[in-house]
Amino acid sequence: MASAAEIVALDKDELLFRVQGAPRAPIAATRVRVCISVLPEQAFDLVLQKCTELGAAECQPMLCAHTVARMRPDDAGRKCARWQRICDEAAVQSGSAPMRVLPPAAAQAVWPAAAATRLLADQSGAWLAALPPPHDGTIMIAIGPEGGFADAERAAAVQHGWHPVALSPHTLRAETAAVAACARLIIPHKELPCLSR
Repeated sequence: MASAAEIVALDKDELLFRVQGAPRAPIAATRVRVCISVLPEQAFDLVLQKCTELGAAECQPMLCAHTVARMRPDDAGRKCARWQRICDEAAVQSGSAPMRVLPPAAAQAVWPAAAATRLLADQSGAWLAALPPPHDGTIMIAIGPEGGFADAERAAAVQHGWHPVALSPHTLRAETAAVAACARLIIPHKELPCLSR
């Protein structure tokens, strides 16, 4: 664990410093970018908090065909600043690094993004839990809005190299899907400590 420190006194024989804030967990070699449709405020806030606590590196808010929560173009800067504050506060509380919130973008603008692994949450895909643990590099996971991705969005994502993955045999709310995907990608099950006593 790493922490920030302030030098309080320094002379030729002694260095005195004060640790600032909570220790920060080291940044994982695997970086997860959560690409999720903008959700109603309370649900989106929950995604930001929980994905930050789990250690996601970035959040890419998306505007999709079925996105229920709409944004005016002049609202993007204010909302991004608010979302970043939520991530920063969650990082302080959890001891994780703050998740960086990117400016909202249309789904079509997100699909061409480069990453080592690009996953699309979709019931038709292979089980995410059955895939091998992630390797070093950036993993992007796309989570659709409450109504799911439109057929055209899904087809465009696959055309750009996104791989459909199923997160559960059940239909999950978008906020649950984001947290479930982050937990699986960031904390591979084989690395969880034994909880038995």
